Amino acid sequence: MVLEEEQAEADPPPRTCVWVGVRSSRAGPFMNPVKLQGLLGLHSHELEEAMNLTVRVEDAAARLGSYQRWGAGQDPPGDPPPPPGRDPSTATSLASTALPLQVVDTNSTSVVTPRLSRRQQCRGPAPSPTSCTPGSCLNGGRCVGLPNDTRCVCPGGSWGAHCKVLSRTFFGSGWAWVQPLPPCLPALISFRILTLHPHSLLLYLGPLTSHSRRKDTPSTPAPMVAVQLMDGRPQVLVEGEAGAVKLEVSTSLHDGDWHVIHLQLDSRGVVLMVDMCGRGWEESLSESHCVARAAWPRGGGLASWAMPGPMQLGGLAHELPPAKEFGWSEAPTTHPLDGCVSHLAVNGQLVDLGQPAYTHGSVGGCRLQDAACPGGRTACGLRGACVGGLSRPRCECEPGWTGPSCTTPTVPTALGSLSYVKLALSFAPPPRQLSVQLRVRTRGPKDGLLMQLSAQHRHVMFTLQLRAGVACASVSGAGWAARAACVEGRPVGDGAWHTVRAERHGHNLLVSVDDGDGWRRNESLVTLEEGEKAEGRNSTPPAPLHVDKHDGVTLGGLPEFVGVSLIAVREDLKDTCLDDVRVSGRPLPLPPSLNATKWGQVTTSEHLGRGCPAGDPCADTKCPAPLLCTNTWAATRRRAGGWVACKSVSNTHAYPRTHINTDTHHARMARRRTHR
Repeated sequence: MVLEEEQAEADPPPRTCVWVGVRSSRAGPFMNPVKLQGLLGLHSHELEEAMNLTVRVEDAAARLGSYQRWGAGQDPPGDPPPPPGRDPSTATSLASTALPLQVVDTNSTSVVTPRLSRRQQCRGPAPSPTSCTPGSCLNGGRCVGLPNDTRCVCPGGSWGAHCKVLSRTFFGSGWAWVQPLPPCLPALISFRILTLHPHSLLLYLGPLTSHSRRKDTPSTPAPMVAVQLMDGRPQVLVEGEAGAVKLEVSTSLHDGDWHVIHLQLDSRGVVLMVDMCGRGWEESLSESHCVARAAWPRGGGLASWAMPGPMQLGGLAHELPPAKEFGWSEAPTTHPLDGCVSHLAVNGQLVDLGQPAYTHGSVGGCRLQDAACPGGRTACGLRGACVGGLSRPRCECEPGWTGPSCTTPTVPTALGSLSYVKLALSFAPPPRQLSVQLRVRTRGPKDGLLMQLSAQHRHVMFTLQLRAGVACASVSGAGWAARAACVEGRPVGDGAWHTVRAERHGHNLLVSVDDGDGWRRNESLVTLEEGEKAEGRNSTPPAPLHVDKHDGVTLGGLPEFVGVSLIAVREDLKDTCLDDVRVSGRPLPLPPSLNATKWGQVTTSEHLGRGCPAGDPCADTKCPAPLLCTNTWAATRRRAGGWVACKSVSNTHAYPRTHINTDTHHARMARRRTHR
């Protein structure tokens, strides 16, 4: 917060920086800095009147800039970033230990204090800590320390490596505050929406006060970004020093389905994309039904985006004055959202929606979706979730589980040398909107095929494979521009089970590992590219991939035959286990344990084994408290005592639903079925 004493206009006003931290008691926790920043912004006018000073609330939570400004992505010399999990609300967590102390002398009194600095958060997602910290697990999750790693035991409703809640319900009269948009460009915001009303404010970044500050810079509009629905159509309003931009995509999102919105701000302009441009090509030959883009009206580009204040979801915590008060061409709607927001991501990092900094009229989870499946919120069991929106609700099981209530663990398949599986489908996947998912367990930097969907005669292919242990997705074929994306930040060759997912939406491609958060996800969003880069890629509809329903699905390797004799298997993924294979959300069979499901049937296969041969030795190993059994399956050197080790554990807790150590239960259930 900056205070400026009011003086004559000829003299530059003196400035004082005040670092503020608030807590309810001496021993209590500090207030969330995003909430504190927002409350100061809401009441800045009252502060000015009370103190007869000009008050500017700046973004300490995001550590935007400083009075000693450092370049994007740089730290002050010798000043390392704060350790993960440290409470950012305290001024001491921002203190420099390398820069010299600061002395303030007012003749009668002197103060010696650390020199405080703030950093621009322009890097990618921070790496996960290797030891438990107070911020390791969110929403009541418990951290379990493992050798060189940590795991979170997550309560029901939360998910992923840090127990994030990915959706939030708004009841038509509320809002929620989350962390501000980072200042560096390009900036990419994405989220999913399910709405009951055609007019809604979905997201707002801008002034929190209803009193204009344009007397200081009358020629510059106050910075603002808003995403809203008007008559069901998504719109974006952007105001700031680069000019005013308004974009609209002429597709209604008020139809009972989930829809994905991407908003990109970069030095050239703004791009709005709906549903990753994977839908609607049957009725439209241009991309106008799914994307809108505009350059900044004032040339010269934009290097950064100064947007202090929290990001508001689902509505506003304050009244907005007329647009002219802030120098805007148009003010956003103030109609709150009646519906759900899900999977909010900023620059690829998922935002936890279970514990927003400040909220009113909203709750974690999507109650609309939970109630849509027949039987209500408990219809899908502890290992499943209701998905599909309001128009086509269905239960979707967590990876590794199946059955009507998601209570049956799936049975994996072991791939031997020269192994493969060929499948026939009973349905036709959407030709421009494909998704595949499976679980894989392997050791080391393997190369080989996980799954391939191909058209007849294999002239077009959608491939998911391992390259040196890294999951990669690609599309290729005659007349196609080859495109690929790999999750290099999360190799899967560590001997643990991993869920790998790949999707193709029109011209766009994405691949993710496990929860797909941060470095565990990669995207090739060519539709967001602008100008010459998009020329020839997005000007024509994406080519359809009509999967050959009789011979178009292959797992584990590509067989080559002479007559009826197998002579070779290319991209052979031997000594690997696969499990729970899905295409477009539909489970497919894996031999030898299962040869047919409602959605597919095995046509040919070779050199497969039931189950994963190492099993789970922890299923029959009991460690004395407080030790935890750790599976070291497929390690290069077998230790004395087998493939297990007992490691120290702290702060463990049992929940009705967790996302840790599920392999033990899988192994036990598989053995029971085998003995039967």
